[in-house]
Amino acid sequence: MAVPPRSNPQLRRLIGETGLSGGQFAGEVNKVAFENGFRLHYQRASVSQWCSGTVPRRPVREFIAEALSRRLGRPVSASDAGLEAGPATPGQDPVTDVLRLLGDEAPYRPTGPGRPAAGTDGARRPWPRPGGKVGKAELALCVELTAHLSRSDHLSGSRDALATLTGFTTTVALPWLSCPSSPATRRRLLVACAHLAALGGFLYVDQGRHGQAQRWYALAMRLAEEGADPPTKAMVLRSLSVQAYRLGHFGHALGLAREAGRVADPAQARLRASVEGQLALALAANGEPLAARLSLREAERALERSSGPVPPLGGYHAASLAFQRAEVRQRLGDTGGALRDLELAVRLRPREELRSQALVLARAGELNLAVGRLDAACASWSRFLDLRRGLGSHRVEEAHRIMRAALAPHRNHGFAHQLLTRDR
Repeated sequence: MAVPPRSNPQLRRLIGETGLSGGQFAGEVNKVAFENGFRLHYQRASVSQWCSGTVPRRPVREFIAEALSRRLGRPVSASDAGLEAGPATPGQDPVTDVLRLLGDEAPYRPTGPGRPAAGTDGARRPWPRPGGKVGKAELALCVELTAHLSRSDHLSGSRDALATLTGFTTTVALPWLSCPSSPATRRRLLVACAHLAALGGFLYVDQGRHGQAQRWYALAMRLAEEGADPPTKAMVLRSLSVQAYRLGHFGHALGLAREAGRVADPAQARLRASVEGQLALALAANGEPLAARLSLREAERALERSSGPVPPLGGYHAASLAFQRAEVRQRLGDTGGALRDLELAVRLRPREELRSQALVLARAGELNLAVGRLDAACASWSRFLDLRRGLGSHRVEEAHRIMRAALAPHRNHGFAHQLLTRDR
Protein backbone atom coordinates (compact mmCIF):
# COMPACT_ATOMS: atom_id res chain seq x y z
CA MET A 1 0.00 0.00 0.00
CA ALA A 2 1.43 3.39 -1.01
CA VAL A 3 2.36 5.76 1.81
CA PRO A 4 0.65 9.14 1.33
CA PRO A 5 2.96 12.14 1.24
CA ARG A 6 3.31 14.15 4.44
CA SER A 7 2.40 17.80 4.63
CA ASN A 8 5.19 20.34 4.17
CA PRO A 9 4.55 23.17 6.66
CA GLN A 10 8.03 24.65 6.11
CA LEU A 11 7.36 25.30 2.44
CA ARG A 12 3.86 26.58 3.12
CA ARG A 13 5.22 29.03 5.71
CA LEU A 14 8.01 30.29 3.43
CA ILE A 15 5.67 30.83 0.50
CA GLY A 16 3.38 32.70 2.87
CA GLU A 17 6.29 34.97 3.81
CA THR A 18 6.81 35.89 0.16
CA GLY A 19 3.30 37.30 -0.09
CA LEU A 20 2.79 35.51 -3.41
CA SER A 21 -0.20 33.44 -4.42
CA GLY A 22 0.34 29.84 -5.47
CA GLY A 23 0.12 30.76 -9.13
CA GLN A 24 2.54 33.66 -8.74
CA PHE A 25 5.05 31.51 -6.91
CA ALA A 26 4.81 28.85 -9.62
CA GLY A 27 5.67 31.58 -12.12
CA GLU A 28 8.76 32.53 -10.10
CA VAL A 29 9.91 28.89 -10.08
CA ASN A 30 9.39 28.70 -13.85
CA LYS A 31 11.47 31.86 -14.26
CA VAL A 32 14.39 30.42 -12.27
CA ALA A 33 14.16 27.20 -14.27
CA PHE A 34 14.24 29.11 -17.57
CA GLU A 35 17.42 30.94 -16.49
CA ASN A 36 18.99 27.52 -15.96
CA GLY A 37 17.99 26.06 -19.31
CA PHE A 38 14.69 24.37 -18.38
CA ARG A 39 11.25 25.19 -19.78
CA LEU A 40 8.79 24.35 -17.02
CA HIS A 41 5.12 25.21 -16.83
CA TYR A 42 4.15 24.81 -13.19
CA GLN A 43 0.87 26.33 -12.03
CA ARG A 44 -0.97 26.80 -8.74
CA ALA A 45 -1.91 23.10 -8.50
CA SER A 46 1.77 22.10 -8.48
CA VAL A 47 2.49 24.46 -5.58
CA SER A 48 -0.44 22.96 -3.67
CA GLN A 49 1.00 19.48 -4.22
CA TRP A 50 4.42 20.56 -2.94
CA CYS A 51 2.87 22.10 0.16
CA SER A 52 0.93 18.86 0.70
CA GLY A 53 4.18 16.92 0.87
CA THR A 54 4.95 15.90 -2.72
CA VAL A 55 8.71 16.27 -3.25
CA PRO A 56 9.59 17.29 -6.83
CA ARG A 57 12.58 15.86 -8.64
CA ARG A 58 15.94 17.54 -8.81
CA PRO A 59 16.75 20.17 -9.92
CA VAL A 60 13.23 21.54 -9.32
CA ARG A 61 13.87 21.47 -5.57
CA GLU A 62 16.80 23.82 -6.07
CA PHE A 63 14.71 26.07 -8.32
CA ILE A 64 12.07 26.34 -5.58
CA ALA A 65 14.74 27.18 -2.99
CA GLU A 66 16.27 29.79 -5.30
CA ALA A 67 12.87 31.41 -5.96
CA LEU A 68 12.28 31.62 -2.21
CA SER A 69 15.77 33.01 -1.59
CA ARG A 70 15.32 35.78 -4.13
CA ARG A 71 11.91 36.78 -2.86
CA LEU A 72 12.86 36.70 0.82
CA GLY A 73 16.29 38.26 0.39
CA ARG A 74 18.08 35.56 2.37
CA PRO A 75 19.56 32.13 1.59
CA VAL A 76 16.98 29.34 1.65
CA SER A 77 18.07 25.75 0.97
CA ALA A 78 15.95 22.89 -0.30
CA SER A 79 16.27 21.39 3.17
CA ASP A 80 15.00 24.62 4.78
CA ALA A 81 11.95 24.34 2.51
CA GLY A 82 11.28 20.74 3.57
CA LEU A 83 12.19 19.41 0.12
CA GLU A 84 14.76 16.75 0.98
CA ALA A 85 13.57 13.39 -0.30
CA GLY A 86 13.44 11.37 2.90
CA PRO A 87 16.10 9.97 5.24
CA ALA A 88 19.18 8.14 4.10
CA THR A 89 19.03 4.39 3.77
CA PRO A 90 20.67 2.59 6.73
CA GLY A 91 24.22 1.61 5.85
CA GLN A 92 24.31 3.98 2.89
CA ASP A 93 27.73 5.34 1.96
CA PRO A 94 27.97 8.77 3.70
CA VAL A 95 29.15 10.52 0.54
CA THR A 96 26.07 9.47 -1.44
CA ASP A 97 23.86 12.12 0.17
CA VAL A 98 26.43 14.81 -0.56
CA LEU A 99 26.70 13.76 -4.19
CA ARG A 100 22.92 14.01 -4.59
CA LEU A 101 23.41 17.77 -4.61
CA LEU A 102 25.15 17.47 -7.97
CA GLY A 103 22.39 15.40 -9.56
CA ASP A 104 23.38 13.88 -12.89
CA GLU A 105 26.83 15.48 -12.80
CA ALA A 106 28.10 13.15 -10.09
CA PRO A 107 29.69 10.07 -11.67
CA TYR A 108 30.54 8.33 -8.40
CA ARG A 109 28.01 5.66 -7.42
CA PRO A 110 28.96 3.48 -4.43
CA THR A 111 27.38 0.15 -5.36
CA GLY A 112 29.78 -2.33 -3.86
CA PRO A 113 33.49 -3.05 -3.50
CA GLY A 114 35.13 -1.95 -6.73
CA ARG A 115 31.96 -2.39 -8.81
CA PRO A 116 30.31 0.18 -11.06
CA ALA A 117 26.61 0.94 -10.89
CA ALA A 118 24.33 -1.51 -12.63
CA GLY A 119 23.85 -0.92 -16.33
CA THR A 120 27.03 1.13 -16.76
CA ASP A 121 30.28 0.52 -18.52
CA GLY A 122 32.74 0.10 -15.70
CA ALA A 123 35.73 0.36 -18.02
CA ARG A 124 34.51 3.68 -19.40
CA ARG A 125 33.30 5.22 -16.14
CA PRO A 126 35.18 3.76 -13.16
CA TRP A 127 33.28 4.30 -9.92
CA PRO A 128 35.48 2.61 -7.33
CA ARG A 129 34.46 2.24 -3.76
CA PRO A 130 37.13 3.98 -1.70
CA GLY A 131 39.31 2.03 0.65
CA GLY A 132 42.27 2.61 2.94
CA LYS A 133 42.92 5.41 5.38
CA VAL A 134 43.02 9.05 4.32
CA GLY A 135 45.93 11.12 5.58
CA LYS A 136 48.25 14.01 4.82
CA ALA A 137 49.05 12.94 1.27
CA GLU A 138 45.41 12.98 0.18
CA LEU A 139 44.81 16.33 1.85
CA ALA A 140 47.87 17.81 0.19
CA LEU A 141 46.69 16.61 -3.21
CA CYS A 142 43.30 18.33 -2.75
CA VAL A 143 44.92 21.58 -1.66
CA GLU A 144 47.53 21.57 -4.42
CA LEU A 145 45.06 20.74 -7.16
CA THR A 146 42.69 23.48 -6.00
CA ALA A 147 45.51 26.01 -6.14
CA HIS A 148 46.71 24.77 -9.53
CA LEU A 149 43.26 24.86 -11.13
CA SER A 150 42.51 28.28 -9.67
CA ARG A 151 45.74 29.63 -11.16
CA SER A 152 44.90 27.99 -14.48
CA ASP A 153 41.47 29.63 -14.43
CA HIS A 154 42.97 33.07 -13.82
CA LEU A 155 45.48 32.57 -16.60
CA SER A 156 43.38 31.01 -19.35
CA GLY A 157 39.74 30.84 -18.23
CA SER A 158 37.62 28.06 -16.84
CA ARG A 159 37.07 25.88 -19.89
CA ASP A 160 40.12 23.64 -19.55
CA ALA A 161 40.06 23.47 -15.75
CA LEU A 162 36.42 22.50 -15.38
CA ALA A 163 36.53 18.86 -16.49
CA THR A 164 39.60 18.15 -14.36
CA LEU A 165 38.04 19.69 -11.27
CA THR A 166 34.65 18.01 -11.55
CA GLY A 167 36.18 14.63 -12.35
CA PHE A 168 38.66 14.72 -9.48
CA THR A 169 36.13 16.03 -6.96
CA THR A 170 33.41 13.48 -7.67
CA THR A 171 35.52 10.38 -8.32
CA VAL A 172 38.45 10.93 -5.95
CA ALA A 173 38.07 13.66 -3.32
CA LEU A 174 34.46 13.18 -2.21
CA PRO A 175 34.75 9.38 -2.00
CA TRP A 176 37.67 9.91 0.39
CA LEU A 177 35.08 11.17 2.88
CA SER A 178 33.96 7.53 3.20
CA CYS A 179 37.44 6.35 4.17
CA PRO A 180 38.71 5.90 7.71
CA SER A 181 40.52 8.97 9.08
CA SER A 182 41.16 10.79 12.32
CA PRO A 183 38.58 13.43 13.35
CA ALA A 184 41.07 16.22 12.64
CA THR A 185 41.93 14.81 9.21
CA ARG A 186 38.27 14.37 8.31
CA ARG A 187 37.49 17.97 9.21
CA ARG A 188 40.40 19.21 7.09
CA LEU A 189 39.29 16.98 4.23
CA LEU A 190 35.76 18.39 4.44
CA VAL A 191 37.16 21.91 4.16
CA ALA A 192 39.46 20.91 1.29
CA CYS A 193 36.50 19.38 -0.57
CA ALA A 194 34.46 22.51 0.16
CA HIS A 195 37.19 24.58 -1.50
CA LEU A 196 37.14 22.31 -4.55
CA ALA A 197 33.36 22.64 -4.76
CA ALA A 198 33.51 26.43 -4.34
CA LEU A 199 36.01 26.62 -7.18
CA GLY A 200 33.72 24.40 -9.24
CA GLY A 201 30.89 26.88 -8.69
CA PHE A 202 33.07 29.75 -9.85
CA LEU A 203 34.23 27.86 -12.94
CA TYR A 204 30.64 27.12 -13.91
CA VAL A 205 29.73 30.80 -13.46
CA ASP A 206 32.58 31.73 -15.77
CA GLN A 207 31.15 29.32 -18.33
CA GLY A 208 27.68 30.86 -18.00
CA ARG A 209 26.19 27.64 -16.59
CA HIS A 210 24.45 29.11 -13.57
CA GLY A 211 22.32 26.13 -12.60
CA GLN A 212 25.36 23.89 -12.28
CA ALA A 213 27.20 26.66 -10.45
CA GLN A 214 24.50 26.85 -7.80
CA ARG A 215 24.62 23.09 -7.26
CA TRP A 216 28.37 23.24 -6.71
CA TYR A 217 28.03 26.21 -4.39
CA ALA A 218 25.35 24.31 -2.45
CA LEU A 219 27.76 21.40 -2.14
CA ALA A 220 30.49 23.74 -0.90
CA MET A 221 28.13 25.17 1.73
CA ARG A 222 27.13 21.70 2.88
CA LEU A 223 30.75 20.60 3.25
CA ALA A 224 31.81 23.85 4.95
CA GLU A 225 29.00 23.50 7.48
CA GLU A 226 29.89 19.88 8.21
CA GLY A 227 33.53 20.86 8.52
CA ALA A 228 32.59 23.74 10.86
CA ASP A 229 34.50 26.27 8.76
CA PRO A 230 32.87 29.75 8.83
CA PRO A 231 35.49 31.38 6.54
CA THR A 232 34.69 28.99 3.71
CA LYS A 233 30.97 29.48 4.29
CA ALA A 234 31.42 33.26 4.11
CA MET A 235 33.45 32.92 0.92
CA VAL A 236 30.73 30.81 -0.72
CA LEU A 237 27.95 33.17 0.38
CA ARG A 238 29.89 36.05 -1.14
CA SER A 239 30.32 34.08 -4.38
CA LEU A 240 26.58 33.41 -4.48
CA SER A 241 25.97 37.13 -3.98
CA VAL A 242 28.28 37.93 -6.90
CA GLN A 243 26.39 35.45 -9.08
CA ALA A 244 23.00 36.86 -8.06
CA TYR A 245 24.20 40.39 -8.81
CA ARG A 246 25.41 39.41 -12.27
CA LEU A 247 22.04 37.82 -12.99
CA GLY A 248 20.27 41.04 -11.97
CA HIS A 249 18.77 39.70 -8.72
CA PHE A 250 19.93 42.66 -6.64
CA GLY A 251 17.74 42.07 -3.59
CA HIS A 252 18.91 38.47 -3.33
CA ALA A 253 22.52 39.58 -3.84
CA LEU A 254 22.16 41.97 -0.91
CA GLY A 255 20.70 39.30 1.37
CA LEU A 256 23.53 36.92 0.56
CA ALA A 257 26.20 39.60 1.05
CA ARG A 258 24.74 40.51 4.44
CA GLU A 259 24.70 36.85 5.45
CA ALA A 260 28.34 36.54 4.36
CA GLY A 261 29.15 39.57 6.51
CA ARG A 262 27.44 37.97 9.48
CA VAL A 263 29.49 34.79 9.09
CA ALA A 264 32.87 36.32 8.21
CA ASP A 265 35.34 36.81 11.05
CA PRO A 266 36.43 40.48 11.32
CA ALA A 267 39.91 39.26 12.24
CA GLN A 268 40.33 37.73 8.77
CA ALA A 269 40.99 41.03 7.08
CA ARG A 270 41.29 39.92 3.45
CA LEU A 271 38.08 37.89 3.57
CA ARG A 272 36.35 40.75 5.36
CA ALA A 273 37.47 43.17 2.64
CA SER A 274 36.08 40.95 -0.10
CA VAL A 275 32.73 40.62 1.67
CA GLU A 276 32.44 44.36 2.39
CA GLY A 277 33.32 45.18 -1.22
CA GLN A 278 30.55 42.93 -2.50
CA LEU A 279 28.15 44.29 0.10
CA ALA A 280 28.92 47.82 -1.11
CA LEU A 281 28.07 46.86 -4.67
CA ALA A 282 24.83 45.14 -3.66
CA LEU A 283 23.82 48.14 -1.54
CA ALA A 284 24.50 50.52 -4.44
CA ALA A 285 22.40 48.35 -6.75
CA ASN A 286 19.54 48.47 -4.24
CA GLY A 287 19.53 52.26 -3.99
CA GLU A 288 21.38 52.64 -0.68
CA PRO A 289 24.25 55.01 -1.58
CA LEU A 290 25.28 56.03 1.94
CA ALA A 291 25.45 52.45 3.18
CA ALA A 292 27.32 51.48 0.00
CA ARG A 293 29.99 54.12 0.62
CA LEU A 294 30.35 53.05 4.25
CA SER A 295 30.84 49.41 3.23
CA LEU A 296 33.36 50.47 0.60
CA ARG A 297 35.38 52.31 3.26
CA GLU A 298 35.19 49.21 5.47
CA ALA A 299 36.57 47.16 2.57
CA GLU A 300 39.43 49.61 2.09
CA ARG A 301 40.33 49.58 5.78
CA ALA A 302 40.15 45.80 5.98
CA LEU A 303 42.39 45.37 2.95
CA GLU A 304 44.94 47.75 4.49
CA ARG A 305 45.04 45.46 7.54
CA SER A 306 45.53 42.30 5.49
CA SER A 307 48.90 40.60 5.33
CA GLY A 308 50.54 37.57 3.82
CA PRO A 309 50.27 36.21 0.28
CA VAL A 310 47.01 36.38 -1.63
CA PRO A 311 45.45 32.88 -1.59
CA PRO A 312 44.80 31.29 -4.99
CA LEU A 313 41.15 30.64 -4.09
CA GLY A 314 39.04 33.60 -3.04
CA GLY A 315 41.98 35.92 -3.47
CA TYR A 316 41.18 39.61 -3.02
CA HIS A 317 43.70 42.39 -3.53
CA ALA A 318 44.01 46.06 -4.45
CA ALA A 319 43.01 45.47 -8.08
CA SER A 320 39.91 43.55 -6.96
CA LEU A 321 38.88 46.41 -4.70
CA ALA A 322 39.55 49.02 -7.41
CA PHE A 323 37.26 47.15 -9.80
CA GLN A 324 34.47 46.87 -7.23
CA ARG A 325 34.86 50.53 -6.31
CA ALA A 326 34.51 51.38 -10.01
CA GLU A 327 31.28 49.40 -10.21
CA VAL A 328 29.92 51.08 -7.08
CA ARG A 329 30.76 54.53 -8.44
CA GLN A 330 29.11 53.73 -11.75
CA ARG A 331 25.99 52.59 -9.90
CA LEU A 332 25.99 55.88 -7.98
CA GLY A 333 26.34 57.98 -11.14
CA ASP A 334 30.06 58.81 -10.95
CA THR A 335 31.23 57.49 -14.33
CA GLY A 336 34.40 59.60 -14.28
CA GLY A 337 35.43 58.15 -10.93
CA ALA A 338 34.53 54.68 -12.16
CA LEU A 339 36.83 55.07 -15.17
CA ARG A 340 39.71 56.22 -12.96
CA ASP A 341 39.26 53.17 -10.77
CA LEU A 342 39.14 50.87 -13.79
CA GLU A 343 42.44 52.35 -14.97
CA LEU A 344 43.86 51.67 -11.50
CA ALA A 345 42.52 48.11 -11.58
CA VAL A 346 44.28 47.53 -14.90
CA ARG A 347 47.59 48.84 -13.53
CA LEU A 348 47.41 46.83 -10.30
CA ARG A 349 46.12 43.55 -11.71
CA PRO A 350 48.74 40.76 -11.40
CA ARG A 351 50.16 39.68 -14.76
CA GLU A 352 48.97 36.11 -14.35
CA GLU A 353 45.30 37.15 -14.03
CA LEU A 354 44.74 37.50 -17.76
CA ARG A 355 41.03 36.71 -17.76
CA SER A 356 40.26 39.32 -15.10
CA GLN A 357 42.45 41.86 -16.89
CA ALA A 358 40.55 41.27 -20.11
CA LEU A 359 37.20 41.76 -18.38
CA VAL A 360 38.34 45.00 -16.73
CA LEU A 361 39.51 46.36 -20.09
CA ALA A 362 36.22 45.39 -21.70
CA ARG A 363 34.31 47.18 -18.96
CA ALA A 364 36.48 50.28 -19.44
CA GLY A 365 35.58 50.20 -23.13
CA GLU A 366 31.87 50.08 -22.30
CA LEU A 367 32.01 53.00 -19.87
CA ASN A 368 34.21 55.14 -22.12
CA LEU A 369 31.77 54.70 -24.96
CA ALA A 370 28.85 55.51 -22.65
CA VAL A 371 30.33 58.98 -22.03
CA GLY A 372 31.16 59.57 -25.69
CA ARG A 373 34.89 58.79 -25.59
CA LEU A 374 34.98 56.57 -28.65
CA ASP A 375 38.75 56.61 -29.17
CA ALA A 376 39.40 55.76 -25.51
CA ALA A 377 36.82 52.99 -25.72
CA CYS A 378 38.48 51.55 -28.80
CA ALA A 379 41.89 51.71 -27.12
CA SER A 380 40.60 49.67 -24.18
CA TRP A 381 38.83 47.20 -26.44
CA SER A 382 41.95 46.81 -28.58
CA ARG A 383 43.88 45.67 -25.51
CA PHE A 384 40.94 43.44 -24.59
CA LEU A 385 41.15 41.72 -27.98
CA ASP A 386 44.89 41.19 -27.49
CA LEU A 387 44.13 39.20 -24.33
CA ARG A 388 41.01 37.44 -25.58
CA ARG A 389 42.94 34.96 -27.70
CA GLY A 390 43.46 31.76 -25.72
CA LEU A 391 40.94 32.56 -22.99
CA GLY A 392 38.28 29.87 -22.58
CA SER A 393 35.66 31.95 -20.79
CA HIS A 394 31.98 32.55 -21.47
CA ARG A 395 32.23 35.87 -19.64
CA VAL A 396 34.99 37.00 -21.99
CA GLU A 397 32.95 35.94 -25.01
CA GLU A 398 29.93 37.80 -23.66
CA ALA A 399 32.08 40.91 -23.23
CA HIS A 400 33.20 40.44 -26.83
CA ARG A 401 29.60 40.31 -28.03
CA ILE A 402 28.81 43.48 -26.09
CA MET A 403 31.80 45.19 -27.71
CA ARG A 404 30.72 44.29 -31.22
CA ALA A 405 27.13 45.39 -30.61
CA ALA A 406 28.27 48.68 -29.08
CA LEU A 407 30.65 49.46 -31.95
CA ALA A 408 28.24 48.52 -34.73
CA PRO A 409 26.72 52.04 -34.98
CA HIS A 410 30.27 53.44 -35.27
CA ARG A 411 31.49 51.01 -37.93
CA ASN A 412 32.48 53.87 -40.25
CA HIS A 413 34.81 55.36 -37.65
CA GLY A 414 38.39 54.33 -38.45
CA PHE A 415 39.41 52.83 -35.10
CA ALA A 416 36.02 51.15 -34.58
CA HIS A 417 36.07 49.73 -38.10
CA GLN A 418 39.54 48.34 -37.47
CA LEU A 419 38.38 46.53 -34.32
CA LEU A 420 35.26 45.12 -35.97
CA THR A 421 37.22 43.73 -38.90
CA ARG A 422 40.18 42.57 -36.85
CA ASP A 423 38.56 39.52 -35.26
CA ARG A 424 36.10 38.35 -37.89
